[in-house]
Amino acid sequence: DPPTDPPTDPPTDPPTQPPTDPPTDPPTNPPTDPPTNPPTNPPTDPPTDPPTDPPTDPPTNPPTDPPTDPPTDPPTDPPTDPPTDPPTQPTQPGIPPEELPTISIKEMDLIRKYFSVKNYRTGEVISPTTPEELQLCLTYIVKGELGQANTMAKSTEAQKAQAVASYSYAMAYCATYNQPYPINVPRLDLTGNSLEARNDQKIYHAVGEVLGCKVVYTNQPLCPDLLCITSYYSSSAGASASNHKVYVINLPYLQSVESPYDTQDYIRRYSPSYVYDGTYKTTLTAFRQQLQDWLDDKAGMAGVYELRWDENAEKGPLYAVETDGVAGEYMYKSNYYYQDGSKKVYITGKKIKDILGLRSHAITADYNAETDELVLHTKGWGHGVGMSQFGAIGYANEEGWTYDQIIRHYYSITDTTPYQLVGPNW
Repeated sequence: DPPTDPPTDPPTDPPTQPPTDPPTDPPTNPPTDPPTNPPTNPPTDPPTDPPTDPPTDPPTNPPTDPPTDPPTDPPTDPPTDPPTDPPTQPTQPGIPPEELPTISIKEMDLIRKYFSVKNYRTGEVISPTTPEELQLCLTYIVKGELGQANTMAKSTEAQKAQAVASYSYAMAYCATYNQPYPINVPRLDLTGNSLEARNDQKIYHAVGEVLGCKVVYTNQPLCPDLLCITSYYSSSAGASASNHKVYVINLPYLQSVESPYDTQDYIRRYSPSYVYDGTYKTTLTAFRQQLQDWLDDKAGMAGVYELRWDENAEKGPLYAVETDGVAGEYMYKSNYYYQDGSKKVYITGKKIKDILGLRSHAITADYNAETDELVLHTKGWGHGVGMSQFGAIGYANEEGWTYDQIIRHYYSITDTTPYQLVGPNW
């Protein structure tokens, strides 16, 4: 989900079937939550059923995150006290797209079979038949995701990385659901001289420079086995989350990595009104009732699952039994659980995020026993798996990283991984 121009009315889950009536007020941006099921026979262990109902525990469906972009204001001055210790410069230099390796499958064959988009507003399906049409489609997506001019003040490398991630993700989506990838088609001016037109042209040319670049398994002979689910989101809690601790499946290219530019100080250089630190107030009684209601809904009736919890006087009534992230930024398993036969099943932080509608599952809590008030604090916005959009903006603008360095970092690509960033084979 996008960190710049806010969606107007986003969907909760990518549809399992094409909607009969497109939403009357569709989102500006396509959903960025990863498909639950990777394409057929991927190298890892995909789930066997397509997503239908909301996830049980742990979740196996695309996340139902709130929009990943709060309203933004025109840029103002940068924060007066930015972080003083930025990350060190990357050791690997950027690689021009023409020097990337390629796969044997012709790009247009790949596009014809596994890439199409659907306009939320009109229901129109766009299936590119030329590189130019593909460039236009990806420009729509990137403008919706990272289209704010302030994010390109010094560099368009984050927009290039977004184009690569969106192209790779959209192909995996189309292959998984056998339907077009849903987007909104924003207005583009590729010939004018207004500020918006110049911005549109900047995005269009950035997309063109990486057109056809994607992340795939290079040891797979034919699609869809080679497609990678390159998910992305607005901002992390300082590190990305591991896919298997959010969506069950252990994918080697969706592991936790650091994302040090995901801080309120840095993000507000590019989106001054962005809310990075979230607060949710409730009572402990109401919180526990919400979890019990979810268990009742999960079972289809009351009384099947009883909410229970581990107690720790020092940690309070809500804490993480197990964490995720480079430095334990995310609540993987909470201290709340239920018995499923002889199995003790902990309720995940991601599930608590979904139940309460929190911005992220990087959750901590404060409790006042006298008033029963429970205050939940979150950091970041989105599911946290894959590429942080504001993290990419930070790396591009603050350190001068190139698009391929951003992609390699967030998707854990090295020279020896079976999945690689590859160029097009036109």
